[in-house]
Amino acid sequence: MKTTTQSTSGAIVHALLASASIVAISGSLGRAIAQEATTLPPIEVAAASATNNHSRSTAAGAAAAGYRFDATSTTGPWGERAIQDTPYSVYSVSAPYIENRVFSTTDEVFRVNPLTQLNMGQGRGYGSSIFIRGVQQSGFSQIDGLNMSGVSDLVMPLEDKERVDVLSGLSGFLYGPAHVGGLVNFVTKRPTPTPFFSVTAGNYGGSQPFVHVDTGGPFEKGGDFGYRLNLVKSSGETAINDNFVDRWLVSGALDWRPLQELLFQINYSHQHIYEKGTLADWGSFDGTFPHFSASILDPAKNYGQPWTFNKNDMNVLGTNVTYEVTRNMKIRAAYQFVDIASENLYTGNNIAYSNGSYSYSLAALYNASHVQRNQAWYAFADYDLDLLSIKAKTTFGLYGSSYSLRQHQDNTLFKGLGSFPVSADPIYVARPTFTNGVQPYFHQQQLDQTNWIIGEDISFNDQWSLLAGASLANIKATNFNTNGTVSSYFDKTRVTPTASLIYKPRPWLTAYGTYIQALENGGTASTSFSSLPVTNASQALSPTTSEQVEVGAKANVSQILLTAALFQIDKTNTFYKANGGSYTFTNDGRQLHRGLEMTATGKLLDDLTVTGGFTLLDAKITQTNTLYLLGQPPVGSAKNMGKLYVEYRQPFVPGLTLTGGFNYVGPQVGNAFAPTNVRAIERLPSYVTGDIGLRYETRIFDTETIWRVDVTNIANTSYWQQTEMLGAPRTVAFSATAKF
Repeated sequence: MKTTTQSTSGAIVHALLASASIVAISGSLGRAIAQEATTLPPIEVAAASATNNHSRSTAAGAAAAGYRFDATSTTGPWGERAIQDTPYSVYSVSAPYIENRVFSTTDEVFRVNPLTQLNMGQGRGYGSSIFIRGVQQSGFSQIDGLNMSGVSDLVMPLEDKERVDVLSGLSGFLYGPAHVGGLVNFVTKRPTPTPFFSVTAGNYGGSQPFVHVDTGGPFEKGGDFGYRLNLVKSSGETAINDNFVDRWLVSGALDWRPLQELLFQINYSHQHIYEKGTLADWGSFDGTFPHFSASILDPAKNYGQPWTFNKNDMNVLGTNVTYEVTRNMKIRAAYQFVDIASENLYTGNNIAYSNGSYSYSLAALYNASHVQRNQAWYAFADYDLDLLSIKAKTTFGLYGSSYSLRQHQDNTLFKGLGSFPVSADPIYVARPTFTNGVQPYFHQQQLDQTNWIIGEDISFNDQWSLLAGASLANIKATNFNTNGTVSSYFDKTRVTPTASLIYKPRPWLTAYGTYIQALENGGTASTSFSSLPVTNASQALSPTTSEQVEVGAKANVSQILLTAALFQIDKTNTFYKANGGSYTFTNDGRQLHRGLEMTATGKLLDDLTVTGGFTLLDAKITQTNTLYLLGQPPVGSAKNMGKLYVEYRQPFVPGLTLTGGFNYVGPQVGNAFAPTNVRAIERLPSYVTGDIGLRYETRIFDTETIWRVDVTNIANTSYWQQTEMLGAPRTVAFSATAKF
């Protein structure tokens, strides 16, 4: 960390001056830059030395390290492990990467991750929904390794996160019952050993100026207490017309180490979001006709209604403790409480086709204020035992989570607003009157999960090691009627084993094979699908069991980490079945997902960084009573994906880095909803988007500064991100950071 001779007050003055000037111009320049090139006046700066490298940090995940991590904590009870020695597929997106790309939403992180396929974006008023290994993931994220099972309104901030980890594949032993495709773990920033203060200001795209202050360090030199504080404010119109987002975040973390063997940690955050003009989805009414081409629409236009909105207030409180009781024994425990209050009104455009032309019926859905609460905890004991050349660690403990949903007895109301022709120009109508949300609140849903585990981590020698364990997983899901009586109830327990054999023929090369089972939450029906009502809304389906076999390899070659994994997943077939004007959420048969994942993260050369990879997928429905689906891919999963991002620190202008990349998503099944007709299986075309940008690092008044510009979807390609959602338009984002 850079040491500065400036006083704290001087640092704050410089920070405020820098942020004020950038915010003042960012709102007016954001959309102008997206439309045409703009010439800016020159700024006089101190000459940058070609040899000082601008104090570039080589810390894990930093740009100077190629955004590469050598260790991960997203391994459940196994604790932190070297990524090379982890027998699972884990891909991390670091805070420096997110900052340098000027990302503001999880949509953007998932868009560039080679293991994830972005499904429904945040612009609809909910958190991001993604596919991992062809399986849809929604409401099954984690914060610092603690489950958020069932929370659907999780709009996660990025500015206070150190990294976003994606664990691809089953995680039953690691984290208990969850979706089988994988999970996302958001890792919170912690206090730093040395003081620092940074301020970033810029524009997230469109006309969204923002300011982000990040500061931390020990309270006193050599003290036992450390702190981290992140403050964010952003407000304005996104790159999509009339889509306005106002957001602020306060996030803090404290570490206390009273003894060398004892560490207490606590963190709290509050995020407020108000979004106006939420994006509409485009749903096929019955799936008996093909989707129209996305080229008909303009991705920068908002085909929702300007009076739609989403309000979301999220509080997160977490604490954990680590205590090394003896040289051989360690205790780890954590608890987390999340409270999310939401209210939203959004619209959907349900497509119809007749005599060669397309139209849509406009429907509005108002979800009155509702509250989701989630508690999660774990407690583990580790015991190390060395016997001759064999090293073993036994881990025993418990994961748990408890989710509840409270809403009005008349919480949801649909209204049809007429039919209109599909055209490039949005059609706006008057806001209807909604009379719901006035009856008392009731406890609508309760989901409790526990996962007792015991595991052995055995190293036979420098080449061979074994991870093996079993979990006793339990899911209890209860849904209530408005009068308090139980409408559905499930209580299922299953022992799920796992075993991984790891072989290191060379210190830089690892091969592994893993088998894992998982008790999968059956899922809960949403109130709507494709903007139409769901007949069994809020009903929890019975839990099911899935299994996965994976073989893979990881190699640390010079400064780059290469990974490869072959996998097979056998899981339940879950989907929304059309009834003609409504849908029913159901389990019907089995799916088999086979595929290959490959990733690369790090530096090919000292000045050339590469991150990305690809996924090849063969997913099929192998058992079903809906015969026209037999042998077909599941709805929404792409056959292949490829993502690449490159940075080149060119030698001609010291401090200047050129950036660029592309994101490819292959063809996917869009709809398969007609009751009997195989021709209803619609296939959406593949799409590719390109990104370009630059970063300049220099010193101004002896202060380290970083200037960034990042342009995504540079060709402004119009494409179907999935059957209901258009992809994001060209977005120009920029920022400047001053570090003191």
